[in-house]
Amino acid sequence: MPTPSSMRLPKCKIWDDFENICRDVLNEKHKVDIAKYGRHGQKQHGIDAFFYDIDGSFIVSQSKNYYEPKTVNNLIAIIKKDISDADQRFPDMKNIIIMTSMDRDTKLQDVTLIDKRVIILFWDDIEDIVCNNNDLLKKYYPSIFNFKDPPTVITNTLVPNPSVNFIGRGDIIKKIYESLDKNTKLVLLNGIGGIGKSQICAYMYHELRDSINAK
Repeated sequence: MPTPSSMRLPKCKIWDDFENICRDVLNEKHKVDIAKYGRHGQKQHGIDAFFYDIDGSFIVSQSKNYYEPKTVNNLIAIIKKDISDADQRFPDMKNIIIMTSMDRDTKLQDVTLIDKRVIILFWDDIEDIVCNNNDLLKKYYPSIFNFKDPPTVITNTLVPNPSVNFIGRGDIIKKIYESLDKNTKLVLLNGIGGIGKSQICAYMYHELRDSINAK
């Protein structure tokens, strides 16, 4: 059966979703907080987000949700303009990261050869980071991957061992087993204080804990 890391993820058709994925991917890749730059309708000077890398370098990023190969020339022109705008607004930037939903393309890679500050993350780069992070998969692709919370493992740290003097109670223990065999979810022990209810519970817990944890 294919695992998430061996599968191809569907690309985003909604720009906001793609921008959110890009910020989370950068966060995962660089292990720093990524700040969104401005809001819709404001001049963004060629960037969507920015952050300071662990060495203190100022890095900006731009998300481009272009995934059709026929748009590559248009995308190159837009990237060059974004680089020019970012240069004027942020002269101290070390790198500009362009994140695109387009598959790897030599024409786009040529941009990085001309300007060494430019880093392009293609869809397969983004996809690789998302596929290797269950939190991101669960956040952005919950309908594809059916994640289940890990089973609760009952430990004996809070349940004492039954007393060494615990004897008898066979009739009650038999009734508890009979109830459990009928898939009863709850068994109530009722009685006055001091007759051994807690000891019976401790005994049953230690008798059944392995089979409970195995389910």
